[in-house]
Amino acid sequence: GTIIHTVNGGENWNLQTSGTTQDLQDVAFVDANTGWAVGSKGTILHTADGGDHWIVQESATEKDLLGVSFIDASTGWIVGEKGIVLKYSTLNAVENHNSSLLPGNCLLYSSYPNPFPGRRIGYTKTTILYYLPAPSRVLLRVYDTLGRAVRTLADEQQPAGLHSIQWDGKDKNGVSVPSGIYFLRMDARNNAKSIKIVVL
Repeated sequence: GTIIHTVNGGENWNLQTSGTTQDLQDVAFVDANTGWAVGSKGTILHTADGGDHWIVQESATEKDLLGVSFIDASTGWIVGEKGIVLKYSTLNAVENHNSSLLPGNCLLYSSYPNPFPGRRIGYTKTTILYYLPAPSRVLLRVYDTLGRAVRTLADEQQPAGLHSIQWDGKDKNGVSVPSGIYFLRMDARNNAKSIKIVVL
């Protein structure tokens, strides 16, 4: 249940109290104060003060939740194991396996684990979740902080729905990348989204 917060681009991190002992997999904020975190055994946490306090909320599921994305402070979607999709509205999460509840645009969720150890013992891969509203050609590429392409994870036509892909922390030549900050960019349906991945 560890949550750490930075206000200076990752130079320093402060530990926050999450109120849960469950593993947390993803976090999303719609502004500086309002955010959610999700994790194992249906865990959903909500904060309204930038993470100083987190409140455990009912999810109506015991399945592991892996990704969260919000379009505003009252409407969002959570995805998890075995294809579970939760639509979250006005602070109430309702389980629904019908992917038609998802929005009509592409979604890219934070990777998990993130940060991940890369070359170190433990998690040697990070998993990226994303959603396509319709069959699309998808380009998933990892970049370093200088904007140089490090690795192409996918460049192909894919069906609609929820997808996952893994990155093992290696570049296009199969060499482990140095510790640092990287960006995963997804291009699909004339839309580009990106997330930050930290390799320890």
